[in-house]
Amino acid sequence: MIEKLRQAKGADAFKNYDKRSDKSIRGPRRDALKGREGDAVAHARRLVVSCSHGVCKPAHAKSEPIDRAAEPQSPQEWAARSGHALTCPVLQRDPSTDVWRLLVALGIHTDAS
Repeated sequence: MIEKLRQAKGADAFKNYDKRSDKSIRGPRRDALKGREGDAVAHARRLVVSCSHGVCKPAHAKSEPIDRAAEPQSPQEWAARSGHALTCPVLQRDPSTDVWRLLVALGIHTDAS
């Protein structure tokens, strides 16, 4: 992954990414990634398809906000909002599959499909 960052647009921002303690995404690093939020959403949703559980599908994903106090959900139901099946073990998933939900929830990207 680090090599891919070094080859991407604005790669100079990532040339020392693994060689120092600051792994923040500020300044030049942020600028190199800006405008690629839609790509991040698409990549994260595609990761759901490759889940080893075998029945997870991005089409099952939900991005609309809900009031968790008014509509309580089990941890499995909440985690399944990224498109994973209810029976998919949460701790065996690629955590990057939820990146799109974070971008949508923060208002950074609005179209999760």
